[in-house]
Amino acid sequence: SDTGWKITVNDDNPALPNLTSTNTTSVPVQSGVANIIQVLLPGEDAVWGKNTVPYGKSSNIHAQYAGVTFPVRVNAVDSNYNRNDNEISTLQVYTNSDSYDDLPLAYQEAGLIGGQATFYMTLFTASTSHVIIASDGDRSNEPPLLNLGIGQSDVFTIASSAPVTMQVLLASETAKPGKPPYYPDFAGGRAGNIQIQTA
Repeated sequence: SDTGWKITVNDDNPALPNLTSTNTTSVPVQSGVANIIQVLLPGEDAVWGKNTVPYGKSSNIHAQYAGVTFPVRVNAVDSNYNRNDNEISTLQVYTNSDSYDDLPLAYQEAGLIGGQATFYMTLFTASTSHVIIASDGDRSNEPPLLNLGIGQSDVFTIASSAPVTMQVLLASETAKPGKPPYYPDFAGGRAGNIQIQTA
C-alpha cells in the first residue's frame, strides 16, 4: 500500500462494558525483493498480493487477431505478487508459438522503469495455444543481483482476421497459415514447389 495499512481492534464480547473500536496509525508495507516476472495480456489487471489462482492478477484475456498489434505489460514482482518499483532489469520478450511474429531479432528488449514495462507484439498465426515469454537479460552490472528468471503469460488465442482473398493450392503445395509475404502478394501462406503437370 502506498499510504500504509491500519489495524483495527474491535470488542466482540457481548458482555458489558462495550469497548470502543480503535485503529492503529498507518503501517507502511513495502514490496519484497523482485523474483518473479509477471506477464499481463489485454483483459488482465495486476492485483497486488493476490495468492489465489490466477496469482497476482484478475484474468479475462481478450482474444487477439492475426496481424493486429497488441500490448503486453510486464511487472517485476515479489513472491506475493507485489510490484517492486525499484527494479530496473532489462527484459527480453518473445514467443515460441508463432514462427512468423514481427520480432526481427526473435525478441524485444527493454529496461524496466519503476518495475514495469509495456511491449507491443504482432502475431500472424491463428491458434488457441499462444504464449508470451519474458526473461531477464544480463544483470551483471545491474543491482540487485537476484535474477528474475523467466515468466510467461497464460495461454491465449490469436483469431483469424477478416477474410480478404481465396487461397488456391496445387497438389505439391501445403498451407502454411501466417507465413509471409502477406496479401496482396499471393506467394505467402504456402510451402512447396510447383511441379510440372502432364497434359
